[in-house]
Order: sequence, then structure tokens, then C-alpha cells
Amino acid sequence: MKKIFLSITVSFLFLACKNSTEKTETVVSQDSATNILKDSSIQQKNNQLSKDTIVITEACAIFYQADSIILAKAQKRDDYLYDSDSYLSDLYTLLDKKKLKTIHTDNNILKFIQPNGNIEFINLSNKLWATYFFKPGSKPKLVDLTDSKQEYEQYFAK
Repeated sequence: MKKIFLSITVSFLFLACKNSTEKTETVVSQDSATNILKDSSIQQKNNQLSKDTIVITEACAIFYQADSIILAKAQKRDDYLYDSDSYLSDLYTLLDKKKLKTIHTDNNILKFIQPNGNIEFINLSNKLWATYFFKPGSKPKLVDLTDSKQEYEQYFAK
């Protein structure tokens, strides 16, 4: 008798557990699944954007150079140029004399925030290096290193 009672109890518990899991299953429609995937994709893009982004809000010169892995690949393809060193040296001397803040980064995305709240993004992922001037209230300026003194004077004189 005990065996029968025990087997009925175990069977009852087994069926009760099976029924409760069936009740808690959630059915997700195709549209909901698509929306979840879109939200996840947007979140991944935002996470990637925040990792690769530097935020600039004050007057400065930004020196971008791709990370060492990209530079090493470029050297193998002979895309890498070494003649910019003297131009950069001249620019560093000028900026030091003018006491302008300099930022060195390998972040691919520059995010410029203006005092009025306007935001401008510049994606540098396809460049090996670039130099920009920025002052609040003006658009960022890509600097021509061969004439950086004139570029500086024209941009910051405004």
C-alpha cells in the first residue's frame, strides 16, 4: 500500500511540476523577437561608439593616430608615410608657444560638443592619422600639416 501511495505521490508531483513549467513558458512573436534584436543591435552599436569615442568640449588640437595594430598593417602595405614628422614638430612647437591644449588619441570617433548643445561626430576609422583644431562655437578644422601656422592663425583668429 505504501508503494502505491508513494508512486501516486511521485506521479502527482511529476505532473504538477510539468504543468507549472508549461504555464510559465512565454511565447514571443516574430515581431517582438525582431524588436528585441534591433534593440540589442542598437545597444551594441552604442557600446562600441562609447568605447571608440573621445568627447571634446574645449579649445584644443587633437592628434589622432590609428592604434599600433592598424599602423603595423599599413607599414606592411607601404601606406605609411614618415615625412610628417618635421611638420608635426613645427606644429607642436607652435602649439606649445600658444599654450593650446593638445589631445593625443587613437579613438576612432571624435565627438565635438558645442556650447549650444550641437554635437558633431568625425569618424577616423579609415585614416592612419589626422590633426584637428577645435574651439567652442566653431566647426572642427582638419589641419593641413604643411601649413599649420597659417591654419592656426586663420582658425583661432575668428
